[in-house]
Amino acid sequence: KEVALEEAWKKANEGNETMETLRQDLIKEKETALEEAKKEKETALEEAKKEKEELTKEKETLLEEAKKEREELVKEKETALEEARQELIKEKETALEEAKKEKEVALEEAWKKANEGNETMETL
Repeated sequence: KEVALEEAWKKANEGNETMETLRQDLIKEKETALEEAKKEKETALEEAKKEKEELTKEKETLLEEAKKEREELVKEKETALEEARQELIKEKETALEEAKKEKEVALEEAWKKANEGNETMETL
């Protein structure tokens, strides 16, 4: 009976040791899995942060390019307006010169006619 009890005691201790070993193995596996998950999370967060930084830089670059394009368009518009204004001024000056010449010619002709009329009256 004592031998049987001792054998049962040994088997129970072996079973308990096996269960403790399995429990420790499960704890280690769980800790390892948690560490791996933590590392994967950190890696994912770092990648997300890098991607966000890249997107922010890209956004800033696009905004800067859009700003430069807008400035160029404004300059082009101002240049076109100035050119149009200068062209209108030249056209106006040309028209005034032509009108002045026409007026001088008409004045000269009127002067000649007046002189002819005066000469005719003087003759008569």
